[in-house]
Amino acid sequence: MEEGTLYPLLRRLESQEVLQSEWRTGQGQPRRYYRLSPQGEQLYQRLIRSWRGLNDAKAEAAASTKEAGAAEAGASTAEAGGAEAGEAPALLTAFGRPADVAARYQPTITIIDPADSRTFLKASVIGVALIWVIGLLNAFQHRPASVGDGLLVLRDFYFSVGLPALIWPGILVVWFGAAAWARRRWPDTGVWKPRPEERDAVNRSGSASAVVFFAAGTAVLADPAGALDLVSGGRLGAPAYAAFAYDDDFLRLRGPVVLAVMIAGIALLTAVLIRGRWEPATRRAQLVLNVVTCAVLLWILFGGAVFRQAATDQTVKGTIGLIVLIVLADLVRRVRRQRRRVAMRAVPKIS
Repeated sequence: MEEGTLYPLLRRLESQEVLQSEWRTGQGQPRRYYRLSPQGEQLYQRLIRSWRGLNDAKAEAAASTKEAGAAEAGASTAEAGGAEAGEAPALLTAFGRPADVAARYQPTITIIDPADSRTFLKASVIGVALIWVIGLLNAFQHRPASVGDGLLVLRDFYFSVGLPALIWPGILVVWFGAAAWARRRWPDTGVWKPRPEERDAVNRSGSASAVVFFAAGTAVLADPAGALDLVSGGRLGAPAYAAFAYDDDFLRLRGPVVLAVMIAGIALLTAVLIRGRWEPATRRAQLVLNVVTCAVLLWILFGGAVFRQAATDQTVKGTIGLIVLIVLADLVRRVRRQRRRVAMRAVPKIS
């Protein structure tokens, strides 16, 4: 294999976290050595199992073909030799139903590509779970007066949201099936590209914009009346200010806690902006902050009213529910990446 083919392939496998490399300068010129990463080892084992499965399937198909030919030859011999009438049904019974025999030699119908099966499963489970969570939050906006009322709410949820949510996997089947058909019909259109390498360096202009945005949002949440005055020039009437008046119970404890969490997030983003990169300490702090944020937001959802007016309170709580889902998704993504980093650091280097 030529160098122009081998080394780009090695670098691509390394960018996909299948290989790891290191420079050695012990003898003569520096040399770069490659080895399988933990993910690469798992991929290698899966490929070995897949190859063995293909070989076993090939051997089974060959044996089935040989058995079918022997059965057909035996049936012809029995008919030519005037065998007893009961032997032919016995041979046909051993051969199997015609539909089963045809299925052995015909290609299977694939709706969802095997490569998409895990993605399909995740999208189905997560989608149905999100629909159920949002439906439950909407159903229990007001606390039931009794256990019987709670059961009635659950019954209405089951028929209005629970069962219809199962339409989502059906929609995904149609979507993934159409995508698989399109890839087979036009194989050159969906060119696969390796995942870009994750970098610790941050975009300073983007990070600065994020800090300004979150600081402005914190100021608006801390003083909604002041924000309304700034936008309208003080021309709004009393009903507008009353619509964004916080509940007294919220201001006693939950409000200051939310403000503290938002200030902590701004401080973390500012520290990353100053350093110009994510470091292990700031990544761990981000994970902890995400967990705390989810806990505080759930406390806000179920801890009582946030605004005095019911319409404003329901709208804000619906928005908070969506934010909780987004923060949870980001938390799962960050945990997975952190586990990959820990696994990569735990691989012993070849000395």
